[in-house]
Amino acid sequence: LRTLQALAFAYAYAAGSALCVDAAPPNRLGQAIGLYGLSFIVMGAFAPAAVETLADLHGWDACFLLAAGTATLCGVLSLFIHEERFERSQREGTRLFSIFMRPEMRRATLVIGLLGVAFGGMFNFYQPYALSLGIDELRDFFIANSIAAARCRDRKSVV
Repeated sequence: LRTLQALAFAYAYAAGSALCVDAAPPNRLGQAIGLYGLSFIVMGAFAPAAVETLADLHGWDACFLLAAGTATLCGVLSLFIHEERFERSQREGTRLFSIFMRPEMRRATLVIGLLGVAFGGMFNFYQPYALSLGIDELRDFFIANSIAAARCRDRKSVV
C-alpha cells in the first residue's frame, strides 16, 4: 500500500505540474509551479496537525477511515476533470530513448534521481527518527517547514 501511495503521489504531482505548464501564461510559469509546490507543502503541514488531533480524539482507526474516504472522493472527483484537447504537432515524434541519451538529459536524470532518493529518505525516515528521540507529535515540524518554504517563495524575501 505504501508503494501505491508513493506512485499515486508522484502521478498526482506530475499531473498537477503539467497542468500548471498548460494553464499558466509563459511569463508566470515559474510562479505557477512554485505556488503549486507550496500548496503541497502547506497541506503537508495541515494534514499531520489535523490527523494527530483526530488520532488523539478518536484513535487511529478514524484517521485511516478518513484517509480512505478522502482518497475515494479524490478518485471520484477526478472522473469529472476534462482537459481541452491540443492539436498534435505535424512534426515526426522523437523516441524517448534518444532524448534520454542526450548528455544534458542524462545529467538532469541523475540530479532528479538523486533528489528523489534524498526526498524519499527524508520523508520516509524522519518520522521514525523523531519517534526514537521521543518526539510524539510532528505537527510543529511540518508547520515550521511550511512557513519556511512559503517565505522562500516570497519574491520580496529573495535577495
